Amino acid sequence: MQEIVKWKEKPEDTDKARLARLRKLPRVLTAEEIDSQPWEDTGGGMYFRKWVLQGPNTPEMPQTSFTSWFGVYAPGGYGKKHGHFGEAIFYIIEGEGHEIHDGKRYDWKPGCVAIVHTGCVHQHFNANKDKICKVLAIYPGGIYRHMNIGGTPTLVEMPPGPTEEAKGYVPGKATP
Repeated sequence: MQEIVKWKEKPEDTDKARLARLRKLPRVLTAEEIDSQPWEDTGGGMYFRKWVLQGPNTPEMPQTSFTSWFGVYAPGGYGKKHGHFGEAIFYIIEGEGHEIHDGKRYDWKPGCVAIVHTGCVHQHFNANKDKICKVLAIYPGGIYRHMNIGGTPTLVEMPPGPTEEAKGYVPGKATP
C-alpha cells in the first residue's frame, strides 16, 4: 500500500521544495486504498462520502486544485440544499435519482454526468426507497480553500435523522 503523504502548506515553502514534495506523491490510488479510507456521514444518515482527493486544508491528500469523493445516498436518502463556488461534476455509478437545480428537476441514472453550475442552488435525491445511489464527485473546492474563499452555505438544514428507508444504512465499498 502506498504511503499517503500528509499535506502541510508552509509560507516558507519554495517552488523547488514544493515540486520535490509533489513528485513523491502517489499518482494512482488503488480501489483498496480508497476503500480503506473511512466514510464520512455528511447527510444525517442519508449521505456518506469517502474522500479521494482533498484540498490543502484537509490533510489526507495533497491536491490543491480540486477535491473529489465517492458519495453514497442511502435508500430514499438525499443531500442538503446548498450552493457553492465553482462547478461540480457528479458521475453516476449506481442507482437512479434526480437533482433540483434552481427549482428545476433533472433525472439521472448510471452513466449520466450531473453538472452543477457556479452559484446554482441545488439538492441531490436518491429516487429508490430500496437501493443506494453511488456517485463520483469532482469539485474545484481545493483551489477556493487555497485562496481562502468559498465554502458551502447550507440553505436548508438536514432533518434530525434519516428517512425511514435510510435508517440503519451503513455504506460498503466505495469503488465499483
